[in-house]
Amino acid sequence: TATGILELRDDDPKGLALRITPKGKASWSFGYRMNGKATRVGLGEYPHVSLKLARDKADEAKTKVKQGVNPVADKREKKEAAKKEEAEKQFNVFGLLVENFIAY
Repeated sequence: TATGILELRDDDPKGLALRITPKGKASWSFGYRMNGKATRVGLGEYPHVSLKLARDKADEAKTKVKQGVNPVADKREKKEAAKKEEAEKQFNVFGLLVENFIAY
C-alpha cells in the first residue's frame, strides 16, 4: 500500500488480514462495511494471536456486524467498562486501607 504496509488477506472469513509494517510488526485485523462506511477492527498482534484465534475473533466481529453492532464501538465500550471496574476495585482497596488505618 501507499503507507508501506503489506496486507496479507485470508478469505476464511472474508475481511481477515495480517498487516505487516515496514518495521516488521504484524497484526491481525478484520475489515467490514457498516452503514456504507468501510472500517477495520484490530484483532491482536501476531504471533500472540494465532491464525485460528484471529479467525475466531473475525467470525465474532462478522456476527456483530450482521446484528447491527459496530465491533469497534463494542470493543471500546468493553475496554472502558474494564477500566472503570479496575478503578472501582482500587478505590475499594484504598477505602479498606483508610478504614484499617483509622481503626488502628
